[in-house]
Amino acid sequence: MTNFFATRDNFRQQVIDLSQLVRVIKSSGPTGLGDQAKVRLDGVRVNYVGQSLGGILGTLFNAVSSDTTHVVLNVPGGALPQIVLNAPSFAEQKAALLGTLDAQGINHHYNESGGGHTWINWRRYLADFLPRLFN
Repeated sequence: MTNFFATRDNFRQQVIDLSQLVRVIKSSGPTGLGDQAKVRLDGVRVNYVGQSLGGILGTLFNAVSSDTTHVVLNVPGGALPQIVLNAPSFAEQKAALLGTLDAQGINHHYNESGGGHTWINWRRYLADFLPRLFN
């Protein structure tokens, strides 16, 4: 990730792409996805399931879509802060952010770990985070 504006534009484009997909799903006749794929699609009940980045992008899409009826977002944004904070191109901004928090006396905790969305990581995060809520 080297350009916040490109990332923003990619997220916006995903909303446009999913909106077009829903339009095609709901269409009947030769331009509809159901007719082209030779399957029966229910354009009235359009659901969305997003995992990780799909959860982030699904939040944006479903905020503006009146077509989705059921939405499941699992671990949206799970790694986005780490992507930004660990990207070498943002090292200067990261240092400035953490320095500003320290200078203003804002209590914060930053933790890096590898392994992605594994159950063992979630258990470690909970064991570390929950006691902090009550201190």
